[in-house]
Amino acid sequence: IQANLISIIDNSQHSCLFTTPYFLPSKGLTDSMIRASLRGVDVRLMVAGKSDVYVTSFAAQYIYHLFVKNGIRVYQMIDKELHAKSLVIDGVYCSVGSFNLDRISHLYNLEVIVGISDLNVAHGLEHQFSEDIKYCDEITLQKHRQRTSIEEFIHWIAYTFQRHIWN
Repeated sequence: IQANLISIIDNSQHSCLFTTPYFLPSKGLTDSMIRASLRGVDVRLMVAGKSDVYVTSFAAQYIYHLFVKNGIRVYQMIDKELHAKSLVIDGVYCSVGSFNLDRISHLYNLEVIVGISDLNVAHGLEHQFSEDIKYCDEITLQKHRQRTSIEEFIHWIAYTFQRHIWN
């Protein structure tokens, strides 16, 4: 699944909209997202604020700056649960499924996604993304830098733990 996602992102031209509750991508997926953004693709990521897996959420917060500083807009849902897993590329291709953008889904879980090339379905998912952003807080470099030393330390510990456990 991940190899196909990387290929699709690498071939995107206009936009990539990701929705995922768990975000701790592999180096290949990270690099693909950043490459797309640096070539002018509008890359946006919606992640969960509330999470049933706190360590993954904290670990993700450690790496948000890598994405934001490379032009990827990161939105964290605040008052609602986020469990959707979807992707819309260039308003044409979309996928929905159980695959999270994290190492566990990539390396260990049996996951499934449905890939659809349909303008109406893609438009519907884009519209839902736009609606869901209303319940999100955008993570900026300024906000990321305003974390307390304790928050930074917790995020670093969570990231280090996740990296060593799931590699």
